[in-house]
Amino acid sequence: MIDRIKELTAEILENNPQNKIEVEEFRLKYISKKGKLNELFDLFKTVPNDQKKQMGFELNQLKNLIEDKFAAANDLVTNSTDEDSKESKQDLTLPQIPNIVGSLHPLTLIRKRITEIFARMGFNNEDGPEIETDWYN
Repeated sequence: MIDRIKELTAEILENNPQNKIEVEEFRLKYISKKGKLNELFDLFKTVPNDQKKQMGFELNQLKNLIEDKFAAANDLVTNSTDEDSKESKQDLTLPQIPNIVGSLHPLTLIRKRITEIFARMGFNNEDGPEIETDWYN
């Protein structure tokens, strides 16, 4: 079992994930429930009691190595992706999008529509005072 731990340590030191897909494959291969680290912890149960201390120490070192490698790769991918996407998302040469806020009241829209219909029928829209006095009536 120590040989398997040493092989896995060498394999992890050689593995350098560079993008999100490789980081996810790394996580699935080593850290997940069906990963190699979990398999070793399951085999740890069958180790004789006199060897458990040394094996536990080796397994914990391997676990720390895997978690550190995963965290470093994940940070590297996350930081590089954020910087690239911020630069590519903003195009300063594009015209500004107008800020259109609000709309007309539904009764105003209906009044305009009625006025258009009557105008097509030949009526004129005259504007005058709202209140007439007796003198002008």
